[in-house]
This record gives sequence, structure tokens and C-alpha cells, in this order.
Amino acid sequence: MQFKQKAPFTFNKPVWGPLKQIVAEYFVDDYMYMGSVVLETVGEVHQYKHNSTRRSFLISDDGECYRWSASHGGNWYEIIPKSRAFDIVFEPSLVKGGK
Repeated sequence: MQFKQKAPFTFNKPVWGPLKQIVAEYFVDDYMYMGSVVLETVGEVHQYKHNSTRRSFLISDDGECYRWSASHGGNWYEIIPKSRAFDIVFEPSLVKGGK
């Protein structure tokens, strides 16, 4: 299922709760809070960029993970399994020095 972006991406005060729902508190310092976007029928989705891989998690307030896509004349987001979100952030071929 895809969700359309309702409001522009905003750079606001960091919200760490959604990230803490999917990574151990010990690892939170490995991320930068980039901001959030509001999706139709979903609400706020937060972006957290990993310091080393430079890849991002997109996580809603309720802990769902999303993938962004620019298609059909707009910005769309779709729910993905948490395991897929980890694959995106830590894909070896996308990490500097990976094979």
C-alpha cells in the first residue's frame, strides 16, 4: 500500500521514540535525525540517517518502516518490513568499503 506525502519535509526538533522502537538504545547515537514528513492517513514519518552508511530509516510514530518513491507525479511512501528497512540501511554494496 502506498501513501502520498501530504506536507513538505520539515527539519524540526529530534524525535527519537520511533527509532528506539526498532534499534537498541545503545545504537541510537549512530544516527542523525534529519526531519519528518506528513503522509495522508498515516501522520508523521521521521528520517534517521546512519552515521557510517549514510542510508536512512523512515519510521512512523507507530514504528512502521517506509520506503520513499518519486512516482506518479508526487512523493509516495510504502510500508516495508523492518527486515527490509535494515537491508536498505546496511546493504553491504551500498556501505563505503563494502563488496
